[in-house]
Amino acid sequence: MARYLAMVGRHCAGKDTFADYAEAAYGIPAIRSTAILADAAVARGLLDPAERADKAAHQAAIAELQRLGGIPALLDPLIAAARSHPAAVITRINGREYCDYYRDHLGDVLVIGIRADPAIRCARALQSGIVHTPEEFEELERHPMDAGVGQLLAEAAIHIVNNSDLPGFYRSINQVLTSLGFTPAPRAAPLR
Repeated sequence: MARYLAMVGRHCAGKDTFADYAEAAYGIPAIRSTAILADAAVARGLLDPAERADKAAHQAAIAELQRLGGIPALLDPLIAAARSHPAAVITRINGREYCDYYRDHLGDVLVIGIRADPAIRCARALQSGIVHTPEEFEELERHPMDAGVGQLLAEAAIHIVNNSDLPGFYRSINQVLTSLGFTPAPRAAPLR
């Protein structure tokens, strides 16, 4: 059984939803890159703690963190968090270099690709407030950090298509996790 599951997918494909469900229903901890990298940026003085919720400031700090320290500066905090658990879901990898670095430092990493129709992903981004217009979503899709996502999606060991309703996506996640040997946690937390 794979110890670490790394999610790859475009914006609003369902990476965090997969991680939330795996954590709630199976007890597999989610290693959330956004929060952990914000902590690393704050610790290095690259992000004012008061600006953690400011998306632009957060992205600029993470870009500066990578510029100063390369992939290790971004991934070492995530690897440390993952190692503290017998298994974990890592919410995002951005390219082949990230995947190779995770495998070099964690060993058993299984890449799971999550796909969703762009129109559905745009609607999710608008509904969640990630973007306010379809044009903003198109700009988000061109972000340079996502350059390697397409290649990794093509190479993922397991693929899930998330174009259905939430219960349908949960069924797909259950199929994947049980096929990998994970069992639901006793009295799993209810999901909404």
